[in-house]
Amino acid sequence: MDAYDADELISYRSLSSLAILALVLGLLSPLALMVPLFLVLPMMGIAVALLACVSIRSHAETLSGMNIAKLALFLSVFCLVAAPVKTLVRSQLFQRQADQAARQWLDTIVEGNISGALEQLSPRAIGGLAKPDAAPGNPSAPKSSKPAVQDFVETLSEDHFVEDLRAQAKVGAIEFKPVSMSVDSGRAQPTVSIDYSLDNKSGSSSVLVHCVRVNNPTLGESWKIEAWKQAADHVHLH
Repeated sequence: MDAYDADELISYRSLSSLAILALVLGLLSPLALMVPLFLVLPMMGIAVALLACVSIRSHAETLSGMNIAKLALFLSVFCLVAAPVKTLVRSQLFQRQADQAARQWLDTIVEGNISGALEQLSPRAIGGLAKPDAAPGNPSAPKSSKPAVQDFVETLSEDHFVEDLRAQAKVGAIEFKPVSMSVDSGRAQPTVSIDYSLDNKSGSSSVLVHCVRVNNPTLGESWKIEAWKQAADHVHLH
């Protein structure tokens, strides 16, 4: 063995297995941007990358891979920080879109356009407006048939909240103030619940509106009203 080969043998350093593992975890960390459950990947990546850096620094004569460990650390830290930021931005976007849809629905009711308000309901909400069929044991009962659109409009116009809102609007303009919002983006169809305070010179009332994002093959994704609940115990007069 000549002097050159001896120097090469002495200078050879093996690649740190911890650095390789940290890089694998770092490359998998972007999954945390799509599924919150995978946040464990960048957390593990950071821990393994730091261990790799310490190990390589302590055994600099025999181990290499410091740049790989640093790259893995950067990837893991970036994904760990970006994941909650993405969730926050997405949540705020959903709140803004749902609030706009809910306000439009409330304004449509105030204007007396019940047909338009019906169009802004989700399929499930519209189905809930169907009147129950007559008792099957009653021979004089009419045969069950598919409800017409006008039947849904009539049922919606007779809803207690719709009647109260229209009556309140006759006294004066109503200001819709969102008191609180909650987002559930973990479902296939994200939902947003908004608690509104409805104020005008006649008094104040409260309603909880549930919005859902539905996917229409023709129109694409849009926010619809899924349900609403009037908080009668919150009503008070000035």
